[in-house]
Amino acid sequence: MLKRFGLPPRLSKSIDRHFSYIMPLLVGVALVTLAVPRLITEVRVIPADSVLERIRKTPVEQLESPSNQKRLQAAVQGLEAAAQIHDGNADLFADAAFAQLRQLDAIGVSTREGQALLSEAISNLEASLRRNPANSFVWVRLSSALIYRDGKVTQDALEALRWSYRTGPLIEKLAYFRTDLGIRIYRDLDFDLKQSLSEEIEFFFQINWEARLDLMFLACKHEAAFIVQNAIAGILEPEELDEYYRDFMSPAACANSSRSNKSQKRSERKSEDGASLLR
Repeated sequence: MLKRFGLPPRLSKSIDRHFSYIMPLLVGVALVTLAVPRLITEVRVIPADSVLERIRKTPVEQLESPSNQKRLQAAVQGLEAAAQIHDGNADLFADAAFAQLRQLDAIGVSTREGQALLSEAISNLEASLRRNPANSFVWVRLSSALIYRDGKVTQDALEALRWSYRTGPLIEKLAYFRTDLGIRIYRDLDFDLKQSLSEEIEFFFQINWEARLDLMFLACKHEAAFIVQNAIAGILEPEELDEYYRDFMSPAACANSSRSNKSQKRSERKSEDGASLLR
């Protein structure tokens, strides 16, 4: 290989032989160097994932415990550190924001600590969307977080909700939280967003019987039977629509505390996908 450089044949063969030994070693070192950041990331993320999975199943009232707050803080630190190494990983930023929003479920934003935590969560959501703007879950979390921060429905919050519908118009796992948010801020929605909400309610209603109960619960929770009725009117006969209203959405039905309590427990589990900022 080195004869073309004018070296003596014996020296050329010696260099070639040593080069053949060194080259695999150099390649190995390069591969290890490339793998180290990923290894560090995994070491940071695996414990955080375990914490997040546990926290997803934890009722809001239990998040206030020092042990859960400590776990959430450790998860945030691990995910943010991993995100600094893997800057292009949108999920790391989104998961860090989710953990921060769950912390806020417990501590609120009335303190400087809470306000700072909400700002950090919003920054992480925005960082995630810059890397993956097609995540409809993150868009709706951002929408609710902006409303929570500003104390009102802003144009930025509406645009975030709009992008959530655009990137994932009908998603079963997102239907509860997004319908909950849409009904809450219904008066601030423009025509297109009201149409998107109506289509999602119709989709939500047809998922299964449990989804219908959850939807009826939201109608009672927000005193918004007319919104749900208008959305599902096209898929039910008038008699059926009247029956659903009478049995599930009328004032008398909503006053049925045993059904409402059961639905409330389901709602707490389902709201975790967006954190329960607006519950």
